[in-house]
Amino acid sequence: MDKVLVRIADSKPYELETLLNHKYLKEKDYPDILKYLNNEDKKERAVSIILRNKYIGKVSFSIRGKPLSKSKFFNISHSKGIVGLATTNNEVGLDIEVIRPVDKKLKDFVSNKDEKKYIKNDENFFEIWTNKESLLKCIGSGIRSKMDKVPSLPLNNIKFFDGQYFYCRTITYNNLVITVTRNSAEPFEIEVKEESI
Repeated sequence: MDKVLVRIADSKPYELETLLNHKYLKEKDYPDILKYLNNEDKKERAVSIILRNKYIGKVSFSIRGKPLSKSKFFNISHSKGIVGLATTNNEVGLDIEVIRPVDKKLKDFVSNKDEKKYIKNDENFFEIWTNKESLLKCIGSGIRSKMDKVPSLPLNNIKFFDGQYFYCRTITYNNLVITVTRNSAEPFEIEVKEESI
């Protein structure tokens, strides 16, 4: 069975100045990092660019803003200082979320009737959320206003959406929910590798 490698790095232990002087950051990357107001957001963005530069190299962007590489398929996600980079041999979407309390209004906005029955706790909500988000990132469309129409259940299964077949795989790793979606009906496993910056 295929494996999708998800590299995970934590931006919180690092000082921003240390990250800005990292060998995988270039001066041209600084404006993309420094445009954020919050220092934690700057560090998170710096780590995502470091991972991208180290493992992907040169990228371009689709009309919808999805980062693309000529050499490999990849996607990046972040949550509360944790940054993930998924690489695979097929179009891919990644979403990671730190498990935390969620507002009922967000649950209602995101979830359809069956999903609301499935959600018993915050981890269940993030299983639903990351399935939807990774699927949308795989096709390159980003969050839509009708999130309740984006399929999530059953988890770890084939989904038909936007005229295409996708396979979504969800795992819990430490305090993270990680979902990878590939533009293929073939199942796969997720391998997580923790990275030091």
